[in-house]
Amino acid sequence: MSAKTFNGLHQSFNRTATSYKVEQNIFLGVCTIFSAFVTVVVNSVAAYYLLICKKGFFNRKQYNNFLMGLQAVMGIFLALTGYSWTAVAHFTGEWPAGNVGCLLGTFCLLFFGTMTVMITLVMSAERFIAMCCPFYYEQLIDFRKIVTAVVYILVHAAVLSSLPLMLNTVELTKQPIAVCLYSLSTHSLRETVVVHAFVCNFSLSILLMLILNVSVLKALKKMNRSVGVEIRAQFAGDRESIILSNLTGLMALSYSLCWLPIVVRVMLIYHANWQSIYFDLLAFSFSTADPFVHPVTCILVSQRYRAGYKAAMKEILSILGKWTCGWTCDPDKSLESGVSLDSQNRNLKLGAWKHALKINDKNEKDDTARQSFLELGVILEVVETPV
Repeated sequence: MSAKTFNGLHQSFNRTATSYKVEQNIFLGVCTIFSAFVTVVVNSVAAYYLLICKKGFFNRKQYNNFLMGLQAVMGIFLALTGYSWTAVAHFTGEWPAGNVGCLLGTFCLLFFGTMTVMITLVMSAERFIAMCCPFYYEQLIDFRKIVTAVVYILVHAAVLSSLPLMLNTVELTKQPIAVCLYSLSTHSLRETVVVHAFVCNFSLSILLMLILNVSVLKALKKMNRSVGVEIRAQFAGDRESIILSNLTGLMALSYSLCWLPIVVRVMLIYHANWQSIYFDLLAFSFSTADPFVHPVTCILVSQRYRAGYKAAMKEILSILGKWTCGWTCDPDKSLESGVSLDSQNRNLKLGAWKHALKINDKNEKDDTARQSFLELGVILEVVETPV
């Protein structure tokens, strides 16, 4: 084979590889954007229902709705920041906004990921007290303490996520997917502090969730026995509390599966210098499933949340319908939409007529009806009917 033929085949192979790489990046980018869109929509429905439609969730016995809604919001922001930036990186081959975007992306990924795990830990602790220590539940748990715990984990996650930025250990990893995260190659003191801080945080959180939820499962099994069933049912053994315990346990298991491979990957790379592209891809795939945990577990376990999703969808569609029809159906916006003043006067007369009919239906005097017409600038003849 001549050198010219070999060079031609080599160039053709390079063009094919480049074309395949571009197609692969576009495919991954489209899938990422689609996943982000679905996740944001589903989680938005959950957050809308739990934080807006659910009136009175500030009641001391309804703080679980507050935690669930906050978890849904964390999933929304994690999907927006993680998926969208990764999709842009796949399309362009570069991280959006350069170094600043890389630092911001690292902070958002670590912050929202830490928040979802820590909120689940708080929910697991609440369920543990409800099921294993029901007699002390009222003394140990109230809405004020839950809010205090949320503020603490918010500060904790913010400080922990700022650590790689402050110690300047952030780097862009392009294999197997483009992601900005703390570096694992230099083994410097700063890198060691960052790595062990995150490994210890996620490992302890996963271990505590495991212990708490296993204890809750044992307590639920004991509730089936005849001894003390009535007393436990009076405090925490009602059906809704049991469903919430199962939901929390499933969430804890799912979030542990999402983040445990990342922890194992970091430890293998940093301490054993072992790395596999397939294991890396598996770990990152599990971590990107984090925003899906909240809506999927809610739909699978709780009938109340399934009903809530339906109610929220109806409410959102009705609001969108009002906004769409507002410019043509709302008399208050008729002037902005180009409707003449005569149409507004007709609407005023129609309103006055309805008001007069309501007054007559209430057996009020006809003079009151005439006065209401005069106040609106409309003179009508009212036929008096005997009562």
